[in-house]
Amino acid sequence: MRQLISLAVLAACAFLMPSAGHAGEAESQPTQQKPNVVFIILDDLNDYVGFLGGHPQTVTPNMDALAARSTSFTDAYPTLPICAPSRASLFSGIQPYRSGSMSFGQWFRNPVLKNSRTMMEYFRLNGYRTMGAGKVLHHNTGYIWDEFYKKADYGPVWIENGVEKAHPSVPRPFADVGKIDGSFAPMTAEGVIDVEGRPYTGWWSTPHKQKVRFASDGDRDLLPDEDSVQWAARRLGQMAESGEDQPFFMAIGIIKPHTPLHVPQEYFDRIPGRSEIVIPNYDPGDVDDTHYRDVFDKETRGRLLFDRLQASYPTVEQGLQTFIRAYLAATAFADDQVGTLIRAVEGSPFADNTIIVLTSDHGWTNGEKDVLFKNNLWQSGARVPLLIYLPGHQPQVLDAPVSHIDLYPTLAELAGLEGDTRKNRYGRKIDGASLVGYIEGAKGAEPDHTVVMLKASNPRGAGSQRVSDQHYSLITREWRYIRYNDGQEELYNRSADPLERRNLADEERFSNVAARLGARLNRKLAQD
Repeated sequence: MRQLISLAVLAACAFLMPSAGHAGEAESQPTQQKPNVVFIILDDLNDYVGFLGGHPQTVTPNMDALAARSTSFTDAYPTLPICAPSRASLFSGIQPYRSGSMSFGQWFRNPVLKNSRTMMEYFRLNGYRTMGAGKVLHHNTGYIWDEFYKKADYGPVWIENGVEKAHPSVPRPFADVGKIDGSFAPMTAEGVIDVEGRPYTGWWSTPHKQKVRFASDGDRDLLPDEDSVQWAARRLGQMAESGEDQPFFMAIGIIKPHTPLHVPQEYFDRIPGRSEIVIPNYDPGDVDDTHYRDVFDKETRGRLLFDRLQASYPTVEQGLQTFIRAYLAATAFADDQVGTLIRAVEGSPFADNTIIVLTSDHGWTNGEKDVLFKNNLWQSGARVPLLIYLPGHQPQVLDAPVSHIDLYPTLAELAGLEGDTRKNRYGRKIDGASLVGYIEGAKGAEPDHTVVMLKASNPRGAGSQRVSDQHYSLITREWRYIRYNDGQEELYNRSADPLERRNLADEERFSNVAARLGARLNRKLAQD
């Protein structure tokens, strides 16, 4: 059945490549049977997109338009809710608790991952040209690409007297967090013009360590995400003009809305003023029945950022409104970049034969349970947008829980890829399962759960690679079950309590539910 489905999708995607010569010669050109893939991955984007309804004031028309013609997975999750291991797992197809790549170590030095083929390498093994730009993997390495434009750049950052720091408009003590996570402000022309003999003050690109000229919204240098996307658009045009018929896999990493939340003023202007900003799901005291503070101390970034924001404004609500407004502005900027890339695909001769994937590496918590950051196991910190556009396929919304770990086998099946995903006997076969059957409505193909893990940083688990020392969440349609490495549990009824306000784990009448889900998690972790 799966093979028949894959061939059907390939047939829907196939198209006649245009001739590089006269129009009348097009019939002599070969038909490209393998679909191209454009993979768009954003950073720190939670459900604040129109098609998921996570925030009523978000401005994401381009992603919403893509969702309207795609398969939209409304309950999708990473394997680990922080940048480096999430991306390493997604593009290797191997669970972090299987590979041991759980934190910020370079994935290409990991004993399992370095001997396994990334998604890019597997596509190349099957005759694809692999191209990328921006933040795709957290740690990039050239050998997996045929072409790579520029590595990740979180800039622009503010520099003052030669020191990179938070923008001067950000109050302390939040600004003391630093130039990346401690900064959010519209870009202005202030400080851009050098004064001879004085240290440069203004916008600065990192890691390229160069000045970013910003005279106004309409007279400025390209920002890193704009640069990456415009490169991708140029390459599509060049390939079309040259008449290339080699299938391609192109991955573009859009960094915003990752901090620092610096984008031009025009994007802030699209968002209501600070006092009008809605704070979704914030409930003082909601953290009290959780065990997050038992296993993560006050210096843990999620707690630290929230506490610093609270201390920097007259009320925590004002602080959250100010930060969320900047997050929404950065999201609107990111949406514009998605729009530029999608229009480039649509305007190319590859449009009818290109699969488009859009997702984020993990979610982002904006105050829920007194946390401001990613790297937690609740809905806000884990849930991600996930769209798969298939040419010729009817749009649909699918609401079963799915995982990033399923994307590698899904795309491999859609593209008809063959061969071993391992480089040698030290590698590991990919985990996860193809979502093609679920997309096509095959009986029994709907996923019934997913697992998100969290690397331990408390004394018991810090530095440990043992599966039992980490924290886990098992997610089904009805339940979210969390087990920390000290044995404490949280249990939320997702249908009755979608905001996860009431932890049921300590209530006797739900003890059998927690026990059943805990046993299910154990079986999942014990699988070879």
